[in-house]
Amino acid sequence: MSLLYVDGFLFTAGQRGKPKLVIENNSFFRTKGDNLRAYWSCSAYKSKKCRCKLVTHRGSFTVKYTSKQHSHPDEYSDISSITPLEADIDDFYVRDSKEDDKKHKRKKKSSQPAGVQHVKHAIVAKQERKTFHQGDDDEEETVGLEEHKFALDLRLETGSKGRPKLVMGGYSFFRNNSSNNKTYWLCSKNRLIKCRARIITFDGCSGMILKNQHHNHPPTEY
Repeated sequence: MSLLYVDGFLFTAGQRGKPKLVIENNSFFRTKGDNLRAYWSCSAYKSKKCRCKLVTHRGSFTVKYTSKQHSHPDEYSDISSITPLEADIDDFYVRDSKEDDKKHKRKKKSSQPAGVQHVKHAIVAKQERKTFHQGDDDEEETVGLEEHKFALDLRLETGSKGRPKLVMGGYSFFRNNSSNNKTYWLCSKNRLIKCRARIITFDGCSGMILKNQHHNHPPTEY
């Protein structure tokens, strides 16, 4: 292993806009990590089968190479030519394990102060059976009805770029797209650390559907 001390962490945008960490004229993407460390692989891992990898630690400017040899020339000949991307290294220190994520949610729920309500299910499907009589034969038709619950801690704010931001339960969501009377929201960490939490809201009412509320990071809004 090889250690390297840096004055700060430089990020730039990848091909899909995701942050890449730049270390010694090469870029790296995050592969896994937890609350204390993040593991990074060379951006040319697939294209050039480069096996260079490193580890960063929360609160430290020391980079530890687990495999330092690149299989290609330096990606950048001049660091000053890189277009920097505003990103916080601390955002990459999150648990990836689903089991750890469940433990975090249980701990958060047990420590929640009285008076704060959680939305366990945002949409409940009911069925109403109707019977129609036609002569001697009875025909039954099942009609599905949707009953929407409402989030008491839901609020709409304006983000740093002037765009609408939905905040619920300590997590923020940005507007992705709209279709018919529905608006689709993605977790604000969707692009940064691939958080898959989503919300669907209905125009003209406070009903919504929580498609996925399994965040892979701690709350960011208080």
